[in-house]
Amino acid sequence: MNEREEIDGKQINNLENDLKELFYIFTHDFEQPVRNIKVFADFLKRDAASKLSEKECKYIDFIGDAAESLQSMIIDLVEYNQIDLINHNHQDLSLILNSAIQKLKEEFNNECKITIDDVPKVNIPNSFEIVLYNILKNSFCFRSPDRILKVELVFDVNKEYLTISVRDNGIGIPKDLQEVIFKPFKQIIKGIQNTGNGMGLAISKKIIDSFLGNIIVQSDGNLGSVFTIQIKKEEF
Repeated sequence: MNEREEIDGKQINNLENDLKELFYIFTHDFEQPVRNIKVFADFLKRDAASKLSEKECKYIDFIGDAAESLQSMIIDLVEYNQIDLINHNHQDLSLILNSAIQKLKEEFNNECKITIDDVPKVNIPNSFEIVLYNILKNSFCFRSPDRILKVELVFDVNKEYLTISVRDNGIGIPKDLQEVIFKPFKQIIKGIQNTGNGMGLAISKKIIDSFLGNIIVQSDGNLGSVFTIQIKKEEF
């Protein structure tokens, strides 16, 4: 390594350390003030509601909702940044899948039909519960109001790869968004309840990338979407 390469390497390391420090400040030093804004907005509405007009109470609600949204974004950023630190213990795929589905059924009370193909007997990192949860949640969030939600999970295992496909009959994903939805804070449609901050698919992709895997989405108009995950078996 020559002197110039050594200097460049030190500059890169210094930049990475500066970014880590900035991220720590943002996620830790900002979270408490944001939480306080939410708490005191609730106190203000509770203690002064009788003295405020309906319009003024709505303003307080807006403050509280904005603080709650910002706090959720900070939490998602922390999770995204700490993916490499997740404990990747292995667990049976069927147990991981069942746990993800159970969490969704507790969160969403909508009627739905989930069809599961024969689940292969394979152990995968338990972090894939986050992946399956977020992909399935996408189906629940972007269901069509005109039909009962149907989700189909299909699995394929060969000597090299594990492939998981999740197909739904929801509202679909516009073609121009089919790549950007895996980037942080990219939402398919804003304003839909329970869709979060657009971090779920970004977190899922980062987990899959950590195992040198791949995830793609295909969608044809309003006929639904198909998410396909492929991972080399040797990576887990």
